[in-house]
Amino acid sequence: MVSRGPLEDRMAIREWVESYNDAVMRFDGDAWAENWRDDAVWSLPAVGEIAGKDNFVAVWRQVMSAFSFVGF
Repeated sequence: MVSRGPLEDRMAIREWVESYNDAVMRFDGDAWAENWRDDAVWSLPAVGEIAGKDNFVAVWRQVMSAFSFVGF
């Protein structure tokens, strides 16, 4: 599907996706957390919903410790 909408919106979304992906691939929890609002809710399979960025960053670090590498 071709992206639609204002170029500024599409670029902002693309930059966010790249920031998120880069943080994950570098195992950088601080950079990963910067992609979330403080009141965000993260839905993780087998865990469920975790409310609040402060609550789920520790879970993310634990989950990521099981991987030796990731790629998108």
